[in-house]
Amino acid sequence: MTRRMADSITASSCPPGFPLYLGYIDGQWPSYFDLVKLYPHAIVVSCTVTGNGTAGTVIDVETGDVTPSGAVGAVVRRRAAGMHPTVYCNASTWPAVKAAFAQASIAEPEWLIASYGRTFPDPTIPKGAIGHQWVDRGSYDESTIADYWPGVDHPPIPAPTPVQPNPTWEFQMAEVRQTLIFVGPLDPKGCGYADWPPGLPNAPVVVGAVKQGPDPSPGSADVLAGDPYWLKQGYYDDAASPRGQVVRVVVTHGVPGETVGVYVSAA
Repeated sequence: MTRRMADSITASSCPPGFPLYLGYIDGQWPSYFDLVKLYPHAIVVSCTVTGNGTAGTVIDVETGDVTPSGAVGAVVRRRAAGMHPTVYCNASTWPAVKAAFAQASIAEPEWLIASYGRTFPDPTIPKGAIGHQWVDRGSYDESTIADYWPGVDHPPIPAPTPVQPNPTWEFQMAEVRQTLIFVGPLDPKGCGYADWPPGLPNAPVVVGAVKQGPDPSPGSADVLAGDPYWLKQGYYDDAASPRGQVVRVVVTHGVPGETVGVYVSAA
C-alpha cells in the first residue's frame, strides 16, 4: 500500500486531503510551519535546502541546494543526532549522489526520487527508494510514498505473538477395584498365576500390583513392623496384565510350593 504526498514552496498551494505534506524549513520559501498549522492532522515532513545543522528530515540535493558530498555530511550529522534522514534528488543525479556515499563509506540514506515519469513509470516508486515525486500539478508537486517511511513514521508495532491456548482434557471419574489375589502353590520352578475378573464395565487397566506375604520372623531385613502383611521387595517377580475382562497375575522366581499374595488394583 502506498500514500500520496503534496509539496510546494507555499503552503496554501497544497490542497487538503493528503495524508502527507512536505515543507521547507529554510531557504527563500520556507513552507513547513505554515503546512503544520494548515493541516494539523496530517504528517508534515521537514525538508532542508542547506543541509546545515540537524534541522530537516529530508535533504534537498539539486542545483543551488545541497551538493552530493554535502548530503553525506548532512546525513552523518543527523544520524549522530538520532535521526533517520532521507535524501531528495533527481533520478538523473541519483547515481552521483549514491557514489558520494560509497566513496565516503557511509551507509546510504532513504531516497526520495524525482523523475516526473521521465525515468520511472508513473507513479511507481523506484526500487531502493522510499518515494517518487512523479507529477507536477502546477501549484504543487505530488509524490507516491511507501506505507512506512523510516524517520517519518512511527515504527510499526509488531503483530502480537499468538497465545497458544492451554490444552484441555475431558476427565471421567474412574471406578477402581482392588483385591488380594493368592497365587500358588508355586510350581517346582517357583512360578504360578491366577486370574481375577474385577467386574468392570470396561476392559480393566492395571493401576497397581504389590507382592505381599505373612509377617516374617523377627530380625529379618524385609520386615515392615506393625503391618499384617509385608513387602517382599526383590524376592518375587510378578506381573499383572489385562486379558479381556480378566486380570492375570503371574509370579516367577518364587519359592516352589509357596503361596504368594499380590494386591492388585484395576480401573
